[in-house]
Amino acid sequence: MHNTAHRDGGDAVELHAAKTPDAEMALIVKLIRSLHTDGAPFDHTDIAILFRTNAPARSLEEYLQKATIYVYPAAAYLLRPHR
Repeated sequence: MHNTAHRDGGDAVELHAAKTPDAEMALIVKLIRSLHTDGAPFDHTDIAILFRTNAPARSLEEYLQKATIYVYPAAAYLLRPHR
């Protein structure tokens, strides 16, 4: 599934769905790499992946690292004290 929403004056918002967690992680890697190969000027700090729960964060972090995509470790954020 792939949906795109448009609004005048803004970038398109896209929704992607995958059948399995592995397929979802592969899709994320593909989308990040496509930004780089499409010539879009971006830095690794321009990308954020948001989760509803913390459970998938570590798996995706490891998957991205294996794909040689820079990751700000979720554990560093999740383990720090919050106010």
